[in-house]
Amino acid sequence: MKLKQALLGAALLAVSAAHAATTIETDGFRLSHVDMPYPIDMAVLSAVGGEVRIAVRGWQPQINPAWVVAADELPQTEWDIGGGLLQASVTAGYRITSMTLAGTVTGALETAALDSQCGSAQLACARGTAASQATVDMSVLRNGTATGPALWRLDDAQGTHAYSLTASQPLTGEFDLEVNTYGMAFATAGVEDRHGDISYVPSRASLGFGDMILTVQVSPVPEPGTYAMLLGGLGLLGVAARRRQH
Repeated sequence: MKLKQALLGAALLAVSAAHAATTIETDGFRLSHVDMPYPIDMAVLSAVGGEVRIAVRGWQPQINPAWVVAADELPQTEWDIGGGLLQASVTAGYRITSMTLAGTVTGALETAALDSQCGSAQLACARGTAASQATVDMSVLRNGTATGPALWRLDDAQGTHAYSLTASQPLTGEFDLEVNTYGMAFATAGVEDRHGDISYVPSRASLGFGDMILTVQVSPVPEPGTYAMLLGGLGLLGVAARRRQH
């Protein structure tokens, strides 16, 4: 058992030196990105003690331009979707105990101040709006059926926010990991109306997804002999306890 764990650690460390790719392979598992509209690459960041941290680039929505600016009567919206599908195969004699997807979302919302005379008989006003929404969801698929779906959603992001989604059920054999992401930024300009003389006050919204890291926990499955030794040890402990009682 100890030898198997040591060999696993050595293999994972060897993989950590690999260049970015669409496939990650270790002695314990293999992850392959399915060809989809969103090209990605993966790179192992670290592999220590059965924990493999993988940087995934390409699952993030791309909001272009970085700032959504509304400066006239027309609302402005930018949105995008991302994500992907990984085909996973766990090597016989191993199991994945958990998979965690983590990352950050950064946003900013700005609605400019209106004229101080707004609300008077001379000036009617309507303040602009700025909004955003970000979602990330992750599911494990077996034979087309989703298990352990996890969803993270953030509305109207100001500053940087972290998220973490985990599939914690033991996984063996073959399965798919599906990730879907969505980002939207929206703005409307403020309005100042001086008896029909209308001017607009710009509003702005921004939203960006940072790096994503997939952490895979993998461990050898104890061999039947290990269970037999454990049961034998427990039996000897029971016998010893009974002797002490007498």
